[in-house]
Amino acid sequence: MSEWPKSDRLLGPVTVIEARTGRLVSSSIRHPVSLRTAHWNRDSRRLLTVGGNDEARVWDADTGVELLSPLRTPGSQMTRATWSADGRFIATIDRKST
Repeated sequence: MSEWPKSDRLLGPVTVIEARTGRLVSSSIRHPVSLRTAHWNRDSRRLLTVGGNDEARVWDADTGVELLSPLRTPGSQMTRATWSADGRFIATIDRKST
């Protein structure tokens, strides 16, 4: 599981490219605001993104379809999210303590 990007924000849609062939897999993952981070799940079928609107979203990496309702924690300033090792859970990190 790797994290990307290392910069503070990513603007524009997320493009998924097959590393071995360079084939475009999807360019339709469009978080409604700029992105803070993105994480692959263990089998690379899903992408977890966190945006500047403090929401985490789960996407099908092949189709770009959003798989869950946006994940929010009221009053939080979500900066990162990641999958558990077995892929069953998502943990979020909040910039501000409540």
